[in-house]
Amino acid sequence: MSWLSMVGYAAGGFLILSWLAISFMAPSSRRSVVEWFSATSMYLLLVSLFVHMVGGALESGNNVALGGFGFLCVLFGSGLVVSTFHAFSAMSGKSQVQESATN
Repeated sequence: MSWLSMVGYAAGGFLILSWLAISFMAPSSRRSVVEWFSATSMYLLLVSLFVHMVGGALESGNNVALGGFGFLCVLFGSGLVVSTFHAFSAMSGKSQVQESATN
């Protein structure tokens, strides 16, 4: 098992547990932090999946799949950066966002 698979499985496990916890939490600043870290783990899971797919496309020499999966890596990678920023902003209490990650 590669490190990329382990990161993906860990992000998926954290995503499931944190969304379960969010379901039972009342709206608060703590819930907002958990929501943003859950969104970050979702993006991490998607990025690890598509990086794995890019590797498979590189090995097979399929340029169409490489372009498609590369685009999705960039798209979800930018979401990972934005959600990470919002997660740490919510954790520090300096969040300017009016909505939570689940709205």
